[in-house]
Amino acid sequence: LREGGMTVEFPMLDAFKFGTRLRYALAPLWIDAAPVPAYLPVHVPVGTPVVAVDPLPAEAALERPVNWTFAVQGSGISAEGVGKLLSAIRSSESLRFYPPMISATDNVRTTTATQTLLVTLPFVPLRTGMLQLPEINLPYYDPASGRVEAVVIDRQSVV
Repeated sequence: LREGGMTVEFPMLDAFKFGTRLRYALAPLWIDAAPVPAYLPVHVPVGTPVVAVDPLPAEAALERPVNWTFAVQGSGISAEGVGKLLSAIRSSESLRFYPPMISATDNVRTTTATQTLLVTLPFVPLRTGMLQLPEINLPYYDPASGRVEAVVIDRQSVV
Protein backbone atom coordinates (compact mmCIF):
# COMPACT_ATOMS: atom_id res chain seq x y z
CA LEU A 1 0.00 0.00 0.00
CA ARG A 2 3.06 2.26 0.08
CA GLU A 3 5.73 3.07 -2.45
CA GLY A 4 9.27 1.87 -1.92
CA GLY A 5 11.05 -1.40 -1.44
CA MET A 6 10.34 -4.20 0.95
CA THR A 7 11.43 -7.75 1.61
CA VAL A 8 8.89 -10.54 1.92
CA GLU A 9 10.05 -13.35 4.21
CA PHE A 10 8.44 -16.75 3.68
CA PRO A 11 8.09 -19.39 6.38
CA MET A 12 9.69 -22.82 6.07
CA LEU A 13 7.76 -25.22 3.84
CA ASP A 14 6.91 -28.56 5.41
CA ALA A 15 6.28 -31.65 3.32
CA PHE A 16 6.10 -35.38 3.85
CA LYS A 17 7.53 -37.96 1.46
CA PHE A 18 6.94 -41.60 2.30
CA GLY A 19 6.53 -40.71 5.98
CA THR A 20 9.70 -38.65 6.13
CA ARG A 21 9.30 -35.02 7.05
CA LEU A 22 11.01 -32.61 4.68
CA ARG A 23 11.62 -28.90 5.30
CA TYR A 24 12.47 -26.36 2.63
CA ALA A 25 13.67 -22.83 3.12
CA LEU A 26 12.52 -20.23 0.61
CA ALA A 27 14.66 -17.27 -0.35
CA PRO A 28 13.22 -13.88 0.60
CA LEU A 29 11.61 -11.86 -2.18
CA TRP A 30 12.45 -8.19 -2.79
CA ILE A 31 9.60 -6.01 -4.11
CA ASP A 32 10.03 -2.43 -5.28
CA ALA A 33 6.64 -0.69 -5.52
CA ALA A 34 6.33 2.45 -7.62
CA PRO A 35 3.71 5.08 -6.75
CA VAL A 36 0.59 5.72 -8.82
CA PRO A 37 -1.67 8.76 -8.49
CA ALA A 38 -4.38 8.56 -5.86
CA TYR A 39 -7.01 9.63 -8.41
CA LEU A 40 -6.32 6.59 -10.64
CA PRO A 41 -9.30 4.19 -10.62
CA VAL A 42 -8.47 0.62 -9.64
CA HIS A 43 -9.72 -0.78 -12.96
CA VAL A 44 -7.29 1.30 -15.07
CA PRO A 45 -4.24 -0.90 -15.80
CA VAL A 46 -0.71 0.23 -15.03
CA GLY A 47 1.47 -0.26 -18.11
CA THR A 48 0.56 -0.50 -21.77
CA PRO A 49 -1.94 -3.26 -22.60
CA VAL A 50 -1.55 -5.06 -25.93
CA VAL A 51 -4.70 -5.32 -28.05
CA ALA A 52 -5.14 -7.77 -30.94
CA VAL A 53 -8.31 -7.24 -33.00
CA ASP A 54 -9.85 -10.05 -35.05
CA PRO A 55 -11.09 -9.04 -38.50
CA LEU A 56 -14.80 -8.38 -38.93
CA PRO A 57 -16.81 -10.17 -41.61
CA ALA A 58 -16.93 -8.27 -44.90
CA GLU A 59 -20.73 -8.24 -44.86
CA ALA A 60 -23.34 -8.28 -42.14
CA ALA A 61 -27.04 -9.04 -42.44
CA LEU A 62 -29.58 -6.45 -41.35
CA GLU A 63 -30.77 -7.01 -37.75
CA ARG A 64 -28.57 -10.10 -37.31
CA PRO A 65 -26.00 -10.13 -34.51
CA VAL A 66 -22.31 -9.80 -35.33
CA ASN A 67 -19.48 -10.31 -32.85
CA TRP A 68 -16.57 -7.89 -32.77
CA THR A 69 -13.78 -9.80 -31.00
CA PHE A 70 -10.40 -8.75 -29.71
CA ALA A 71 -7.88 -9.81 -27.07
CA VAL A 72 -6.49 -7.54 -24.36
CA GLN A 73 -3.22 -8.53 -22.71
CA GLY A 74 -1.54 -6.78 -19.81
CA SER A 75 -0.67 -7.01 -16.16
CA GLY A 76 -3.24 -6.12 -13.54
CA ILE A 77 -6.24 -6.34 -15.86
CA SER A 78 -9.49 -8.06 -14.95
CA ALA A 79 -12.74 -8.89 -16.71
CA GLU A 80 -14.60 -6.41 -14.50
CA GLY A 81 -12.04 -3.69 -15.15
CA VAL A 82 -12.08 -4.13 -18.94
CA GLY A 83 -15.90 -4.15 -18.77
CA LYS A 84 -15.80 -0.75 -17.03
CA LEU A 85 -13.36 0.58 -19.61
CA LEU A 86 -15.75 -0.51 -22.40
CA SER A 87 -18.85 0.92 -20.72
CA ALA A 88 -18.59 4.11 -22.80
CA ILE A 89 -19.65 2.30 -25.98
CA ARG A 90 -23.21 3.34 -26.82
CA SER A 91 -25.74 2.29 -29.42
CA SER A 92 -26.71 4.63 -32.22
CA GLU A 93 -29.42 4.80 -34.90
CA SER A 94 -27.20 2.57 -37.08
CA LEU A 95 -25.88 0.04 -34.56
CA ARG A 96 -27.20 -1.53 -31.38
CA PHE A 97 -24.48 -2.71 -29.02
CA TYR A 98 -24.98 -5.34 -26.35
CA PRO A 99 -22.91 -5.70 -23.18
CA PRO A 100 -19.47 -7.19 -23.85
CA MET A 101 -18.67 -10.78 -22.96
CA ILE A 102 -15.22 -10.95 -21.37
CA SER A 103 -13.42 -14.16 -20.47
CA ALA A 104 -9.90 -15.29 -19.63
CA THR A 105 -8.02 -17.34 -22.19
CA ASP A 106 -7.76 -21.08 -21.72
CA ASN A 107 -4.02 -21.06 -22.44
CA VAL A 108 -1.60 -22.42 -19.88
CA ARG A 109 -0.78 -19.68 -17.43
CA THR A 110 2.82 -18.57 -17.46
CA THR A 111 4.81 -17.46 -14.44
CA THR A 112 4.27 -13.78 -15.20
CA ALA A 113 1.71 -11.31 -13.90
CA THR A 114 0.32 -10.85 -17.43
CA GLN A 115 -3.29 -11.80 -18.14
CA THR A 116 -5.00 -12.22 -21.50
CA LEU A 117 -8.72 -11.55 -21.79
CA LEU A 118 -10.91 -12.30 -24.80
CA VAL A 119 -13.55 -9.65 -25.44
CA THR A 120 -16.62 -10.29 -27.57
CA LEU A 121 -18.63 -7.16 -28.30
CA PRO A 122 -21.94 -8.14 -29.96
CA PHE A 123 -23.74 -5.62 -32.12
CA VAL A 124 -26.67 -5.57 -34.55
CA PRO A 125 -26.75 -3.45 -37.73
CA LEU A 126 -30.01 -1.47 -37.78
CA ARG A 127 -29.73 -0.13 -41.34
CA THR A 128 -28.10 -1.15 -44.60
CA GLY A 129 -25.04 0.40 -46.21
CA MET A 130 -21.56 1.16 -44.93
CA LEU A 131 -21.58 1.28 -41.13
CA GLN A 132 -18.76 2.68 -38.99
CA LEU A 133 -18.05 0.99 -35.68
CA PRO A 134 -16.88 3.44 -33.01
CA GLU A 135 -13.28 3.99 -32.04
CA ILE A 136 -12.51 2.33 -28.70
CA ASN A 137 -10.10 3.92 -26.23
CA LEU A 138 -8.67 1.72 -23.48
CA PRO A 139 -6.99 4.03 -20.95
CA TYR A 140 -3.94 2.95 -18.96
CA TYR A 141 -1.43 4.61 -16.66
CA ASP A 142 2.08 4.95 -18.09
CA PRO A 143 4.53 4.99 -15.17
CA ALA A 144 7.40 6.21 -17.38
CA SER A 145 5.60 9.42 -18.37
CA GLY A 146 3.41 9.67 -15.25
CA ARG A 147 0.31 10.22 -17.42
CA VAL A 148 -2.88 8.41 -18.32
CA GLU A 149 -2.59 7.30 -21.96
CA ALA A 150 -4.89 5.17 -24.12
CA VAL A 151 -4.62 2.27 -26.52
CA VAL A 152 -6.90 3.00 -29.47
CA ILE A 153 -8.83 0.41 -31.45
CA ASP A 154 -9.45 2.17 -34.74
CA ARG A 155 -12.86 2.57 -36.34
CA GLN A 156 -13.86 -0.37 -38.46
CA SER A 157 -16.40 -0.61 -41.23
CA VAL A 158 -18.98 -3.26 -42.01
CA VAL A 159 -21.37 -3.40 -44.98
